[in-house]
Amino acid sequence: MSLLPALAALLLGGAALSGPGTGPSPGVTRLLAALGALALMPGITEPGSWPVAALAAGAVALATPLPCLLAAGGAAHLYLRPAVTAEPSAALALAGLAAALAAGSLSAEARARLSGGADAAALAAAGGAALCLSVATLDGGRVLRWGLGLGSGPARLELPGAGLLLGLTLLASWAGTVSLSAHLLAPSATGARTLGERLLILAGGLASLGIGFTLFAGLSRGPEALAESATGVVGCSLAAGLLVLGLKALLAPKGAVDPTPRQTGAGFGERLAALLALLAAAAAGGEGWLRPGTYATPFVSAAVAAGILGLSALEPSRLVLTRRAAFLAGLVFLLL
Repeated sequence: MSLLPALAALLLGGAALSGPGTGPSPGVTRLLAALGALALMPGITEPGSWPVAALAAGAVALATPLPCLLAAGGAAHLYLRPAVTAEPSAALALAGLAAALAAGSLSAEARARLSGGADAAALAAAGGAALCLSVATLDGGRVLRWGLGLGSGPARLELPGAGLLLGLTLLASWAGTVSLSAHLLAPSATGARTLGERLLILAGGLASLGIGFTLFAGLSRGPEALAESATGVVGCSLAAGLLVLGLKALLAPKGAVDPTPRQTGAGFGERLAALLALLAAAAAGGEGWLRPGTYATPFVSAAVAAGILGLSALEPSRLVLTRRAAFLAGLVFLLL
């Protein structure tokens, strides 16, 4: 197992968390992202690394937190579950680049909202909700019963300690999200914002402990079991990263966000991401026709759905942030 994807995940994760709030990142962020992308280059001959390499390339070009976080998650998944038998897929590479651009556009829209005076509590609440959902669905929902296991069958690895930590994470993230949501719905609710902040900070710390313990135990005692459950573990890690980014924006001092967000650049990035998503759908149809002999496959359907979500995100109507988030989610599910 090569350690280069793990190094890339650490560098890209550091790049995601190095910028101030959700604003434009300094030069160190681009440098860390570039080093992470370079760490992935030796494995570029494996087709399974193409989507992650595309994500990393987008992260280097944009140098904003969300694309770097997605690229870090992709590199971590590649390390935990190497795709050594994957077939070459231009569709997945295009989808990876589209996901990076869509994430950058979503970051730009969030930055614009914050610069316009929007409450950053909404971003923190969204991160808390993502963490709550990802932990609740991990291992088929066993965290709800204070348990956790990796893999299945004879190789299954039971981790009751990690289940306890993630169960506490679930409670803290749920309570913190509800408290911040109450503050957003009724700003006059005294103490709801402060309580939500403290609970989500606690949830972030517990999530770090729980995920770290899971990774350490899985790598040392059951790498095969961890590889089988890699998607869920990486999903929880990404949700925890989203929570950290939301808390950074919430706790950042006034003026930490760029006062002149680049609206034009964000629109161009979204249009390019939608175009790449449509090209990925076309490439998926061609690959399906050449390999299985039909384009009526689940992968092609998911690619077409992601392309349609990309077109919907371009409409100048209400719920722009929600539609861009849905587009990004569609691309992430396609990459999975």
